Amino acid sequence: MHAIRTQVLAAVALFLFTAFLPLISSNLNEEYLDLDIESEGVGEGGDMDISIGWPQTTSYDLTVDIPNGDTFTNLEMEMSAGHSVNKDSMGWDSSSDWSHYDTTYNGVNYNGTYMSTFGVENVWDFDNLQGSLPQGWTSSNAANGLVNDNSNTVTGNLGYLSCGTNGTTGGSLVLRNGAVNVESNVMDLSGLSNGFVYFWMKEGASGCGEDPDTTEHLYFEYWSANNQWTQIQAGNCQPANTCPYFNANTGIPGYTAQDVTYTLPSDAFWSGFKFRFRQAGGSGTCCDWWFVDDIKVTVPGPGNWTSPSFGSDSSAIYDVEPGQYGLVSINAKTSATYGLSWSVLDAITNEPIVGFENIKSTRADLGTIDWKEHPLLRIFVNSDNGPFQIESINIQGKIKDTFISNPGETWSGNYAWNADKTEIMSSNTITSSMIKSHRPIAGWDLDFDVTSGINPGILEVSVDGGTWYEVELDDSTQDLPLPAHTVQFRVSVSPIGDSTQFIFKEYDIELHYASLPENLKLNVADDERIDWSLDADELGPWGWQNRFADGRMVQALDLVSSTNQQTSFWLPADTEIESLSFELWSDDDNQDVGGVQWELFCGNLFVDTVNYGAITSERVIYRFTADQLNGLNLALQNANVVDYSAEGIDFVNCTLDFSGSGGNLMIDGLLAR
Repeated sequence: MHAIRTQVLAAVALFLFTAFLPLISSNLNEEYLDLDIESEGVGEGGDMDISIGWPQTTSYDLTVDIPNGDTFTNLEMEMSAGHSVNKDSMGWDSSSDWSHYDTTYNGVNYNGTYMSTFGVENVWDFDNLQGSLPQGWTSSNAANGLVNDNSNTVTGNLGYLSCGTNGTTGGSLVLRNGAVNVESNVMDLSGLSNGFVYFWMKEGASGCGEDPDTTEHLYFEYWSANNQWTQIQAGNCQPANTCPYFNANTGIPGYTAQDVTYTLPSDAFWSGFKFRFRQAGGSGTCCDWWFVDDIKVTVPGPGNWTSPSFGSDSSAIYDVEPGQYGLVSINAKTSATYGLSWSVLDAITNEPIVGFENIKSTRADLGTIDWKEHPLLRIFVNSDNGPFQIESINIQGKIKDTFISNPGETWSGNYAWNADKTEIMSSNTITSSMIKSHRPIAGWDLDFDVTSGINPGILEVSVDGGTWYEVELDDSTQDLPLPAHTVQFRVSVSPIGDSTQFIFKEYDIELHYASLPENLKLNVADDERIDWSLDADELGPWGWQNRFADGRMVQALDLVSSTNQQTSFWLPADTEIESLSFELWSDDDNQDVGGVQWELFCGNLFVDTVNYGAITSERVIYRFTADQLNGLNLALQNANVVDYSAEGIDFVNCTLDFSGSGGNLMIDGLLAR
């Protein structure tokens, strides 16, 4: 899975020189100067590509010879960044992945189609209730449907009947004398695909209540996903004569004390499940008893799962390319009431990474995590926001969706989602949400299952908000000429044939990663002097500035103890910035940062001011407009440059002066291109 990361440069307009030009991609170290030298000649004014391995690699590809006895007085060389394409996306989707030796898990079942939370039993034994129904339960008639326990001191059949309990003591539920419903509390079963109801029951008889008449049946009913009371149909119960109802016309002794098991059908597995016992009628206070005890319903229990480690650290179980992390997508069926809950952990400290705790969406861009500070990660999934069923967890730019959950978060347009068939149907053009990646996108592999009658549907793509163009649906691969930040897809009906709609079943996207030059240095004459350098903590990859002036990718501004804070970043002077953005959020779910404003200065020049307002814990992306970029680029042409010791490119220090109050303002996702 691991591919060698390389960095590519193009050198042009080269003039007289006599020695090797080592190009070094990280800190200078003498051991790298002893490499076997392989040189390639280039003529004056010629072009060549130079590939530099990563990390800490020296290239001697570029040399220039001059005739013996000649001298030179000047060297000019222009360099521009290229990129190489790397592929390290992957997914976890099988029982062997879920139970991998480097995973940890609790309360999950990974032996079926999904990794899901285990079901646990809710039990109602009606003991120690002192005559009160369990919490959340109701009775339509408190005299007819009630708890049968020793708190009832009435004598005779209307008092406590221990014979109507599963045992000789304790309590039970009794329905008697007339029509009555006893209804349970609501339970969320949406995290289950199968489940059962168990209970003990007994029909009343002389000496223990009284035998119900021929039409005074007992019913077990559940509130189904279509909002109707529904009976368990024949064939889904043990014993077989206990569904769809308990027939009072079976004679005497009728239903003696016995255990009953019901298999719940698919429409029971939703967030609004509840059940009731219903007695159809009765003959008055003398007559007609049914007893129920020790009810058990399987409900989703708490569970969690922690992935194997991944990253560029040498201890990683899954080795990924050095550099920014890619997108994560989780293909999951989640609760109708709650959402997915997952976090990104630093696999060395096992602590959540700030800004990546309790994520509720099915996707997140990990490209804003500082990969140098956190070279080893894990994905942690839990049921804090409800039970889960996960089909796959995908990292490093892999996005997979089989539409097992409502696609409204990721697709827009006029379409119908069929939850049973897990597919989209539409006669219109539907568009994906914008896929943003702070890890540079170099291209992709695509697999879209879209059919329009007997023909495939139409798939189009837009890169960085550009023109839409058609691509192949199946096993489609493309390398981009330049690294991209965003990509978006849309699907429509094929113009071939007579079908007026398409069926969209699933898609699988693997985004390729663009490796860009980073920490580059030029050593003329192979001595210990660095003659030209982009090796500074303040700089990110060449052409993809993502670090602040302190060398970090994340900034935390304390606007609690002070209402003014600042941060800064470097941009190259005399360069046209085409895009600039960053992300902001509060580090406290319960505390907004109020009245956020900022001013931007580049060097000694004022660029812009923004009065944004409150910032919550939900990330917001601030993207510079065309007018703001014009002002920024004008400042970069005229502002004072920083005192940077190496020859080559001048930089301008751009400062953001923030004001606000009430919380810690977090900033990351800086991207200047």
